[in-house]
Amino acid sequence: MQIGGSDQWGNILAGVDLIDRTRAADRPVAHGLTTPLLTTASGAKFGKSEGNAIWLDRELTSVLDFYQVYLFPLLKQPTSYMCCSSLSAPKTQTSRVISKCSLS
Repeated sequence: MQIGGSDQWGNILAGVDLIDRTRAADRPVAHGLTTPLLTTASGAKFGKSEGNAIWLDRELTSVLDFYQVYLFPLLKQPTSYMCCSSLSAPKTQTSRVISKCSLS
């Protein structure tokens, strides 16, 4: 499974194709999955090329930076962030949670 932002669809598809061409017949099939891009409040995307990548490694992103990246935009764009961050809740359920918490 190769996962990435929607702007990486071509790269993911090329990787899946390469794996399928080179894998043995008894090995699992490769799959690709894209997710909507998370953007800053100004609309710029997060990423290495933008100089604002968020890493799950404390050596690369401090706990404070990680917290701020999710706290501030969540307060400004709660629906888009909660929908992108939730794998199980449909948009209607996410909207209910937002309205109950008075985030919007």
